[in-house]
Amino acid sequence: MNDFINGYVGAFINVLAAIAFAKIILKSKIKRRKLDLILLIVLMAYFTYILCLLKITILKSFLIFILVAVIYRIIYKLELTKSVILGFIHYLICLLADIISIIILISIFGEEAFYNNIAGNISGNIAVAIVIITSSYILRNLIKKIINIKIKYRLAILLIISLASTLGIFYSTYKYGTNSLDNLLGVLSIGITIIALYSATNQANKNNQLALEYDNLLNFIKKYEAEIDNQRIISHEAKNQLLTVKSKIIDKENEKQIIKYIDEILNDKKKVKHSEYAKFKNLPSNGLKGLFYFKVSQAQEKGIKVSVNIASSLNNTILNELETNEFNQIGKVLGVYLDNAIEASIESTDKIIGIEGYIKNNNIIFIISNSYNKNRRLIGRTTKGENHGYGLIIANNIINNNKRLESFNEINGNIYTQKLIIKK
Repeated sequence: MNDFINGYVGAFINVLAAIAFAKIILKSKIKRRKLDLILLIVLMAYFTYILCLLKITILKSFLIFILVAVIYRIIYKLELTKSVILGFIHYLICLLADIISIIILISIFGEEAFYNNIAGNISGNIAVAIVIITSSYILRNLIKKIINIKIKYRLAILLIISLASTLGIFYSTYKYGTNSLDNLLGVLSIGITIIALYSATNQANKNNQLALEYDNLLNFIKKYEAEIDNQRIISHEAKNQLLTVKSKIIDKENEKQIIKYIDEILNDKKKVKHSEYAKFKNLPSNGLKGLFYFKVSQAQEKGIKVSVNIASSLNNTILNELETNEFNQIGKVLGVYLDNAIEASIESTDKIIGIEGYIKNNNIIFIISNSYNKNRRLIGRTTKGENHGYGLIIANNIINNNKRLESFNEINGNIYTQKLIIKK
């Protein structure tokens, strides 16, 4: 019993250290309720303790590494590639922490006292956890750069990790395995590696495809916005001319069919709704105005009520000075949030979307709120269901790699609110 308590508490400390390691690196809030988090920690500590009983060190280490990667994906909502790479880096840091703590503790207490009273005990695990957390602060910037590199390089790293893990497990299992359970765990571990590699590749392809779609959309939006502005000018001049023609025709008592035809042109409902477009007049004509109008038009066509409140203070801001890359990044994030709002509100009873834009503390803030069906389980931060979270992955990647952008979300009753902050 004493061995179980000692082993389980040690595993519990290791799990807490792993979670703290990721929190320090990512500077991200845990995206799980406290009760769910506690349950996950308790279960993972138990599984870690069980795995520590395995005789094959490489196999044990691999399975614990997979557990850590899964926990990172669950509680921090990371992409699969990032979860695996961060989990592997944590594994390497753990090896380094073991070596450092052994050297330090032996130099302080002596070799005999260390192996008799500290090694494998709670105090030893605490020492390793301290080294892990200290290392995470020292190496934070480097590790963050590694996990945020381009997806193609992440996939290459993942492939190397997968191959190394597969070869290591295969060799150790059939070299040192003593029974059929060892062999079964080895085969299972190799299977997990292959599945993880396939899933990560599949996710990367979907991310790239969706990012390309948003790039094409944003390029179209710029042309669309310019065409709307041009159409407003032409439309205004054409109406004045047609009104003059109409007046002359009436005076000369010409045919009613001509008047009817001109009336149809003047009241053509297929043209741009200038009253709706005018709601975004305080946004610059660099694509953002067109993006919002385009998405609002889509929402209204689907029977969604949209309210817009864009403050006049946005008229002269950094939004007017956005370079192409900055516009593409902000446009993609806002496009994802608007798409999610539209798809979620369609399934709700109220079918409403609210769009706000204003300045606070010199920062530009966009708020997109929508009604949603509370019976649908929130997956990550989207209500759209399975296979629909890739847009948020793109948005989160952009925000994580852009110091000027911050994002927050909250739920109030049946209203989901997403806030994007653009720092000056």
